[in-house]
Amino acid sequence: MALITLVLPFVLWVAGFHLHFFTEEIYALLFCLTILTASTNPAVFVDTKLTRFLGKISYGIYMYHWMVILLLMPYLKSFFGGDNVLANVITYSSTLGTTILVSYLSYHYFEQYFLKLKDRFTTL
Repeated sequence: MALITLVLPFVLWVAGFHLHFFTEEIYALLFCLTILTASTNPAVFVDTKLTRFLGKISYGIYMYHWMVILLLMPYLKSFFGGDNVLANVITYSSTLGTTILVSYLSYHYFEQYFLKLKDRFTTL
């Protein structure tokens, strides 16, 4: 049941599921249940290689995601056309993947330099 609660909102969103009324409210409720399920079942997400990796680059994800969206989304939407499932999967996957790649590069080639400086100036 927890797995269904975690996966269902993303599958519906990528598939382009829409109702005539209350679509955003239904998605808000489903994503709320996803967050609630993930936070009450810590074995699902806590302390895995993936979460540690994403934790290290999370500042970059926060900083660069909107830029990647602005740069990629218009080109990907025009290239893949309409609002079909394949176009959504490719568009959102490539946007997320590019954000993670940019954040990873930023962490290793920019942020680590400043993190080392922080250690140098820290006093006990």
